[in-house]
Amino acid sequence: MKIAVVGAGSLGTIIGALLVKGGRDVTLVDANVEHVKALNEKGAQIVGFLEETVPVKAIMPAQMEGSYDLVIYLVKTTLNHVALPQIVSHLHEESIVLTLQNGLPEDAVAEYVGAARTLGAAVGWGATWMAPGVSQLTSPEDKMTYDVGEIDGRMTERLEKIKEILSPAGIPIITDKLMGIRWTKLLVNSTFSGMSAALGCTYGDILDNPKALECVAHIANECLAVVRALGVKPEPMQGVDVGILAFQNRQQMKKSFMLYQMAFGPHRALKASMLQDLEKGLPCEINTINGKVAEMGFKASVATPVNDKIVEIVKACEEGTLKPEMANLDLFVLPEVPEGPTETPIVKPVVTGAEGSRPARSKIPHHKRIITCAITGSIHTPTMSEHLPITPDQIAQSALDAANAGAAVVHIHARNPADGMPVADLKIFDEIINKIREKNKDLIICITTGGGAGMTVEQRASVIPRFKPELASCNLGSMNWGVFSLAEKFTEFKYPWEGAMMELAKGYVFQNTFADLFKMTSIMAENGTKPEFEVYDVGHLYNCGYLLMAGHIKPPVYLQFVTGILGGIQSTPYDLVNLNTTADRVFGRGNYQWSVIGAGRNEFPVCTQGLFLGSHVRVGMEDNLYVKRGVLAKNNGELVEKMARIMGEFDFEPATPDEAREILGLKK
Repeated sequence: MKIAVVGAGSLGTIIGALLVKGGRDVTLVDANVEHVKALNEKGAQIVGFLEETVPVKAIMPAQMEGSYDLVIYLVKTTLNHVALPQIVSHLHEESIVLTLQNGLPEDAVAEYVGAARTLGAAVGWGATWMAPGVSQLTSPEDKMTYDVGEIDGRMTERLEKIKEILSPAGIPIITDKLMGIRWTKLLVNSTFSGMSAALGCTYGDILDNPKALECVAHIANECLAVVRALGVKPEPMQGVDVGILAFQNRQQMKKSFMLYQMAFGPHRALKASMLQDLEKGLPCEINTINGKVAEMGFKASVATPVNDKIVEIVKACEEGTLKPEMANLDLFVLPEVPEGPTETPIVKPVVTGAEGSRPARSKIPHHKRIITCAITGSIHTPTMSEHLPITPDQIAQSALDAANAGAAVVHIHARNPADGMPVADLKIFDEIINKIREKNKDLIICITTGGGAGMTVEQRASVIPRFKPELASCNLGSMNWGVFSLAEKFTEFKYPWEGAMMELAKGYVFQNTFADLFKMTSIMAENGTKPEFEVYDVGHLYNCGYLLMAGHIKPPVYLQFVTGILGGIQSTPYDLVNLNTTADRVFGRGNYQWSVIGAGRNEFPVCTQGLFLGSHVRVGMEDNLYVKRGVLAKNNGELVEKMARIMGEFDFEPATPDEAREILGLKK
């Protein structure tokens, strides 16, 4: 595929370089003569959160020849009238123009190239143009997301194609809610990008200045008022509903400050592209950012005084009557906000005994214990075991093998059948589930909602409304995801993504905020799915206790104690007893069901200990690849057979799927 990155500035230089490094046929196109010259002579130099120099081919717009299959379009919206007519002459009927511009650019691009050729993507990371040929990545690599979608929200095959093409340059995520994401991005840009341009500063400078941060809060509040008036639903930002940034009093406004610190703290070094343009003496995109909020506010009869002031200041900077500097903060006269209530009721996350909400006791004998088999997961990689199931056929057959060996529940993840890379592709999940159900209609299927880096909670939870499973995993808290330690004994990998994923894990925080939990549990409740709450540390039990006490979930809860993952609780007998006794204190003995996982070599010892404490058990190749020391399991059936054999030695028996439903209170 022949690709052109048109507008190869701060973002485009990095995207183009990483795509070239990933083997894509890419030409960088930019109107800056010195920049093009430096790219050709010295390569694209990336600094900041990533240090890379990649040889690239760069040209001026007038040097474009022939037609391109994909144009990644990053030209400033102020230059659409110049750039888009040039591009049109280099498109064929099936060409795609993917606009990564700020604001709401899709309609403007479609006017020139046609709606059928237009796709959009909201960029979730930042960069600063440093010098000809040099661009600074100002966001961590694990934040390099792209929300890619059709203008009309359809899910199409070409989106999958674009996702694969973009993958070397970050984390592309397919969405059917592009316009909602665009409005969220517009809110983000109008706040920190607008203030950065007006004050001549970085995002970190804004976070550290109380009045600047208060301006940010007012900008967001105005934007949300406009969105409400227009009937648009903005999408979550990093899993958080941006609607919680709205306020009616100072107390609510001050709460939003913490959210800005959390969301924008990783991007402290970022300097808005609008400011970069002002510093070069160029017109910036203020009309398509804060100006767009003001324009839509006028149409919706919503006042936007702080956005109006930013437009006024930035326009004055363009004209040379003002400079972008912190002194401009004195020009903002902020609307008065009432103080609000002096006290906020404090809700204690303690539900000891859960009196008044005790579940009915199961009639299934106590010696019957549920075996769950986690078939493939997302941690282990094909290099680690040739027996790891990765295709839909292999995953489904392995689930059936586990069921035949005594598993009542199978926990399902999906992988790319070509290389085993974990994916959240609904089509692959559909194929796996259908293949299982063709041969076994009784088995309980528990689907993961772990998702992947950069995915919103709605994207992670998309399997729930699609398949309405009886069970689905739900992680109870954010944590450092230290799975990179698994790869330390490997020097080479079968597929490039394996080593890259393990390296990425060193800086990856698996995000599960309370906002995520509220949304996830709500989606599960709406679709009749019982959460299997994954507990990676003791504090997660108190999180679950709060969810129960606050009415987000109903008893009895089902807990899966996950031990042995670096970043979470470990697999010692002390750790297991600590989890069990803490759960007794939080929920009350008998008011919850629980199961236990031991990662790696701890799988069978921890599960055996759990049996005597009253737990159910989970085994499988997601958690452990070895059936005994030094011997790889050939399939999941072997792991379940061993667990069932251990249970039998101590007079426990595997529960059937219907017995498991009775124990957990599931509806088939």
